[in-house]
Amino acid sequence: MSIDLLKLCDRESFYAEFLAEGIYPDGRPINSFTKMSFKRGACGGVGSALVRQGGVTVSCSIKASLTLQHDGPLVIPAIESCSDINQKIVNDILDILNDLFSRNLLFPRESLMSKGSDDAIPLCWQLNLDIRILNSDGCILDAVIGAVVAALSDVRLPWIEVSHLQNDEAPFEKNDIKILEQTSPINYLNFPVAVTFGLYDVQKENGKTCILCDPPTDILNLSRIRCFLVISEQGVLCMRTCGQLSDPVLIQTMIDCAEERRKAVIHTLKTTDS
Repeated sequence: MSIDLLKLCDRESFYAEFLAEGIYPDGRPINSFTKMSFKRGACGGVGSALVRQGGVTVSCSIKASLTLQHDGPLVIPAIESCSDINQKIVNDILDILNDLFSRNLLFPRESLMSKGSDDAIPLCWQLNLDIRILNSDGCILDAVIGAVVAALSDVRLPWIEVSHLQNDEAPFEKNDIKILEQTSPINYLNFPVAVTFGLYDVQKENGKTCILCDPPTDILNLSRIRCFLVISEQGVLCMRTCGQLSDPVLIQTMIDCAEERRKAVIHTLKTTDS
């Protein structure tokens, strides 16, 4: 049977031949990652980024608005995806993002306090993240987290001058606020990186399982277990799996691999000009 016919008639057998040799069909080793590229400031707003990783392209544009201090979320992500992405995937990614922001794992909440008017009524910035998944053949979460982190690193929030003092009982109006030219970046605690793995049984009869790093979508969907890690220099921030994963050796191997990936991605991000 020809290779093309095998892929058409028996997709799993087609991929199994390559994975047994430790490579993907394009020749990339299964323990390696595709390059992640960043282009900051490409999509408007107070900060933005366009990220590509393999066959996945994601943009993130951030809009900022002033609000009175409150206890609710100050970072609100929204995702618009291409039609071939299951809504559950989008919902899972939003859930992870909201969890990271609610626990202040990217930056302290105080970083969104407005600067420039210490004695005036306290205001803070609310950030709306417009995330767009433009292409989806690969590890979507990895690219989304990369786009969000890159866009946030591009943010410059203006200082403001507020003429309404804290003890002033008169109604607070828009004219009481003056936007200044001076700006400040967001102060980070962490630069998290997301890493996707698949666990695939190469020799089912012998119980041999291999770890697939950054697999293409078709191969990820064939994996017995899918694992999604979000990691920073403080350690694992989030770990989610599809399938039962209990082998501590496999888990630690993926964490070690994710840490190396994190270092490479952050190096690329920090050496990429805005």
